[in-house]
Amino acid sequence: MKKTVLMAAIAANLFTANVFAQKIKGSDTCLPITQTLAENFMNENKGARVTVTGGGSGVGISALMEGTTDIAMSSRKIKFDEKVRL
Repeated sequence: MKKTVLMAAIAANLFTANVFAQKIKGSDTCLPITQTLAENFMNENKGARVTVTGGGSGVGISALMEGTTDIAMSSRKIKFDEKVRL
């Protein structure tokens, strides 16, 4: 259920964000589903480009904090030290 909500939120963000390039990075658990959603989105929106990469939840959260990704995928709760850094 949580993954479905997460994927719906990602899809809604991509659809409503009036941009042509989007970077998503993080959880390897979420990666296959997110890649499929990104491919479907790009097929329906020919001008859109979505890059999806894995590396782990921590990588996604760190990339979001560094400003090198637009969306962080995480299959775990955010850690206390990550909250503090944010």
